[in-house]
Amino acid sequence: MLRNVFLKTLYDMRGSIIAWALGLAFLAVLVVGLFHSVRRDKSLENLDAIVQHMAPGTRAIVAGENLPSVTSFEGFSRMEFLSYLPLLLAIFTIVEGSGTIGLEEERRTIDLLMAQPIRRWRVVVEKSAALVVATYAIAASAGFGLVATTRLVSVETPWYRMMLATANAVPPALVVGALSMLGSCALRRRRNAIIAGSTFLVASYFLNVLGQIAEPIKPWRKLSIFCTYCASLPLTGEMITKNTVWLLAATIILFAIAMFAFERKELAA
Repeated sequence: MLRNVFLKTLYDMRGSIIAWALGLAFLAVLVVGLFHSVRRDKSLENLDAIVQHMAPGTRAIVAGENLPSVTSFEGFSRMEFLSYLPLLLAIFTIVEGSGTIGLEEERRTIDLLMAQPIRRWRVVVEKSAALVVATYAIAASAGFGLVATTRLVSVETPWYRMMLATANAVPPALVVGALSMLGSCALRRRRNAIIAGSTFLVASYFLNVLGQIAEPIKPWRKLSIFCTYCASLPLTGEMITKNTVWLLAATIILFAIAMFAFERKELAA
């Protein structure tokens, strides 16, 4: 098992993967169930009127820009679930990405790992691959929750668009996870890697929000991972944009830097 770092990493993350997968799937079920219960209710139209007339700052935080009517499944699911899915997945990638090397050092298992006939760069590659697979698996469970529940309540949205909607939330989270992993490979303590990833996540979130309401910041908003995520409309419009490709490219670059950093790192005794 130790010689296959990829499978060992997934095995170590199994508890987190199952918990996050079930939690997000259950949240997806709740969102669809809530929409079904109020879709023909006058209160939903009132909510839509409130959202559409919100102040720009409040709307940017609560619903984001270009939100369709919340009386539609696309608008409702985006406001209540999909808009926050990258943020939730990013929290998972921060915790797990920062622990790729940092947790091994804290547990004093890094020497056992390095005693195996495996190069350092391969350790980073296989742990990175495990993080990617785990994040997509969790997103897929959220997609399955949407698909399964909408089939029961007759929401007319193609299943593949719902699966892509949750899959599109993964690239922003992977950028944060790759940054946290880089911190784990370069810094001494795991908490420093968590701080680095969390700081970037919060800064990116507020850059996206402020970029919608402050003209001086608007040109810089494109640097936010949340801005690139909002550019895709997988439920009814463009499913994959070039921004998604850029996010995946940034992830690969950060993983590559992490490999270089781990090659040069002096491991804690």
